[in-house]
Formats: sequence, structure tokens, C-alpha cells
Amino acid sequence: MALSEKDRRNAFFVLLNSNGESCKEVVRAFYQGSDKPSGDAIWSVGCRGGPSYAILVRADAKGSTEIMTCESVRTVRAGTCFVRLPD
Repeated sequence: MALSEKDRRNAFFVLLNSNGESCKEVVRAFYQGSDKPSGDAIWSVGCRGGPSYAILVRADAKGSTEIMTCESVRTVRAGTCFVRLPD
């Protein structure tokens, strides 16, 4: 959250591409909210000319992540990307 928008987009670009996902440029990074009580952060990330992704950033010492396409999120009925979670 402390990163600038430019740095945040770059961090998600590196994360996606280093995990074998196809993202030519991150054009949107949207903070959906945090899971309670874990504190895990949920982000939606849009890529130019490619899929959008849901990224779970765990509140653990490593900041480990889980990545799914937004299409997969809808398919397994785990929510919707780019929609703020209720407080």
C-alpha cells in the first residue's frame, strides 16, 4: 500500500511474469480489501491486451502470493475482480 501507483504496477508486472503469467503491461491495480481475520490483501490487476488477475498477498513473513485469472475467480464463484470487498 505504501508504493506509488507506478511502483505498484511494476511490482505486479514482475510478480505475474516471474510466475509464468502473460502480462505485457499492468494498466490497473485495484485494492479490493483485506480478508478478515487473516489480513491477507486482495488485489485485482489488469493487463494491456491480456487477462486480468486476482492476486492474494498473504500477511505472512514472506508476503507469499496466490494468482488466479479473473475468469477463473468467476468460474469457481470466488467473487468478482475490481469490486471492493465489504468492510
